[in-house]
Amino acid sequence: MPPLVIALVVGRRERARVQEALRGRLRLTFASTVEALRAQVVAAAEGELAAVIVEPRDEASLPVHPFVRDFVGRAPAVPVVAICDGGLGLSRDLLDLAQAGTHEVVIRGHGDDGHGLRAAIESGQRTSAGTRTLALLAPHVPPSMLGFVEYCVYYPHEAKSVTRVAAALGVHRKTLVNMCGRAGLPTPQVLISWCRVLHAAVLLSSTTRPVDQIARLLDFQSGTALRNMFKRYTGMRPGEVRGDRILPTVVASFAIRAASPSGGDAPARSRRRKGGIGR
Repeated sequence: MPPLVIALVVGRRERARVQEALRGRLRLTFASTVEALRAQVVAAAEGELAAVIVEPRDEASLPVHPFVRDFVGRAPAVPVVAICDGGLGLSRDLLDLAQAGTHEVVIRGHGDDGHGLRAAIESGQRTSAGTRTLALLAPHVPPSMLGFVEYCVYYPHEAKSVTRVAAALGVHRKTLVNMCGRAGLPTPQVLISWCRVLHAAVLLSSTTRPVDQIARLLDFQSGTALRNMFKRYTGMRPGEVRGDRILPTVVASFAIRAASPSGGDAPARSRRRKGGIGR
């Protein structure tokens, strides 16, 4: 069954536009009030909610941003996408929604078509999962390397090579290598790979998306490429990480390897020692 999107969209024409944009891709239900939206969110099964779409105000003209602030705090893995009208009246509502934690904003008539709205939902899913990934990584990464990790997590399409990450951060490739060494971390390429693996693990644990869709969302070459990297770094198959129960194990695996840079790229399974008694 396709994942669910709940949309607080009031007008008939506006609803039809959202419905057409998501037709055949995601299940969609509508709410007209903040109270109804809250009830539908609570009733949704764990892992089935792909996104919440909101307008700045409900049919009673009540602001929606208080709901967004509460929802993002309680369900950080679910993206919130706001649809706003353009014009001078946009600024206050947009600022309130942004400060409440909305992940993406699309302007009605300029990005709320099929491609634009689906792209906004996917971007929101990457961002919301990225925020959680960064929170899981931060305790195991020195402050000097948080900028590196943050870029890798929030820009998975761009952060696939040391050279590209170095250019984005405005430093030389060798500088990143030295920074990782001084921080006692694995090489930059290994750290990039771990960011991608943990980002995928968060999406696997918090959504029902198929592995191939998550691979596309994070710009892996294929679902097989994600499966292979995941197995290499964690010793597990992606399907084993559904639900939050196993996610701490993946994080612990990163913490162990981050503390042992020379083994940071070693397969998760134990390697045989070469020669001697260990054979």
